[in-house]
Amino acid sequence: VDFSSPNIAKEMHVGHLRSTIIGDSISRLFEFCGHEVHRINHVGDWGTQFGMLIMYLRESFPDFLSNPPAISDLVEFYKAAKKRFDEDQAFKDAARLEVVRLQALEEDNIKAWTRLCDISRAEFEQIYSRLNIRLEERGESFYNPFIPGTLELLEKAGLTQMSDGAEIIVSKEEKAVAALDAKDFVKLLSNHFVQTKRGSEVPEFNPNLIAALKKASILTGDEGAEVLKLGKAESKPLAKFDVQKDIDKLAKVMEPLYVKVKEVEPLLLEVFEAAGILSADKKTIKVPRFGFPLIVRKSDGGYTYDTTDMAAMWHRFIKDDFARVVYVTDVGQYEHFRMCAQSATEMGWIGNGKTWDHAGFGLVSGEDGKKLKSRSGETVKLRELLDEAVDRCAATLKEREQGDQKQGHTEEEIAVLSKKIGYGAVKYFDLKQSRTTDYGFSYDKMLDTNGNTAVYMLYSYARIRSIQRKAAVPAEELATATVSLETEKEKALALCALRFQSVIIKTAEDLFLNHITDFVYELTGKLSEFYGECRVIGAPQQNSRLLLLQVVAETMKTCLSLLGIEVADRL
Repeated sequence: VDFSSPNIAKEMHVGHLRSTIIGDSISRLFEFCGHEVHRINHVGDWGTQFGMLIMYLRESFPDFLSNPPAISDLVEFYKAAKKRFDEDQAFKDAARLEVVRLQALEEDNIKAWTRLCDISRAEFEQIYSRLNIRLEERGESFYNPFIPGTLELLEKAGLTQMSDGAEIIVSKEEKAVAALDAKDFVKLLSNHFVQTKRGSEVPEFNPNLIAALKKASILTGDEGAEVLKLGKAESKPLAKFDVQKDIDKLAKVMEPLYVKVKEVEPLLLEVFEAAGILSADKKTIKVPRFGFPLIVRKSDGGYTYDTTDMAAMWHRFIKDDFARVVYVTDVGQYEHFRMCAQSATEMGWIGNGKTWDHAGFGLVSGEDGKKLKSRSGETVKLRELLDEAVDRCAATLKEREQGDQKQGHTEEEIAVLSKKIGYGAVKYFDLKQSRTTDYGFSYDKMLDTNGNTAVYMLYSYARIRSIQRKAAVPAEELATATVSLETEKEKALALCALRFQSVIIKTAEDLFLNHITDFVYELTGKLSEFYGECRVIGAPQQNSRLLLLQVVAETMKTCLSLLGIEVADRL
């Protein structure tokens, strides 16, 4: 399970919170099901930004090798380095040389890089320890040594091709020429007819495309002043064609040249033949699966995120021999991982029982739907967000100790309980959402003592334990008791608890953790109805009902544990 994955020298933000909480819960779920689980933290610990950071480290602390500096705030250090990089050309040039030295594994640069990574790790660990998260770090640097070999495998398999000096992967699928639609043609246009060169905003058009458009009167006007028709009431100068905005419109307006025609426009077929994507009988064509390629080597010879992720897929499916790999990132990265997985499938790395999933998640905003901010108006820090939840819980518990509902908790007990409730509330509030949707962060809602919240679940669990303590029935006596479900409420509670297995199986399949929160909420609802009609202590059915409550309590505890939430016997 690939989750959390913050960037070195940058603050962990709310997006990392979602990835961390969801990934941890998925890992717990698989571990509970008996699988061997690797919790991979694919941190951003390599790249050009380190040249800037190392150069600034040399400037600020010339003796950093013999006297390692105590950089207390690496985020501020990053901002200061970025400011120098943006404003000083000489600094920028020097920083680029530091990147070259780092990539050449020069000793001083590796020591500087290691120091910066260690500072970040200590910051990340503060978050992970608060949330009780276990992770195995395998950052970008871990996969670097495997990149050349992975590229060689891709090249030998014929998956890569050259484009404007860069090495790319364009995954293709075979389709009937007669079945081509506008979506297919957008991809064909992007790959074979309209090219945007590096450093130029004006695209280059294949001469055959220009000729075909003129032939169909889609393009009119003299050379250099052509006007392109993009719809019934829309035209624009060819020189102002915007690939991102206009290519869908162009594919649509060109439909008479390739949709429901006896023969696709010959000028277009000529390009397809030259590219080797058209069958000999001209009945099938290889269409790109995606609107853009994977770039595995830049024109300057450098590698990209695409390269690293392909190397990671090779390592995970082939070297580690993982049966299933789950990527936990925001939904916006789904297409990227789908492209990588498609290439891995074509290589034979995925398949034959080996699968991949993308557990994508939506964005977190403030209650107003805007970016989450602190009281001072700054972007909220993840550590402060968690501390605020704990502080609010502590204040509530202390207030209760001064009133009629006091439980006799000590200051130390309140400190422990407030962390269990506070962190649990943050986790539960996130996990109860359908993970692919956005949601608004609200302390008031997540710390509500009623409804579908961790606070309510924890109190419901503690109430069962309180009843068991008051009944004071020895374990030996309960061990010989039998369960007798006499009332409708008892039966409904027992039947609900028995749904546990099906909920776990469903969640392990589709990775939507709100199945578990919905189940626990339903279970506590049945429990509340049970209390309303069924007396426990002193009733003739006391021991039977105590056993039923024990089943419910263990089921609740297991579910909350899968969500990374600790229970407490006394609240």
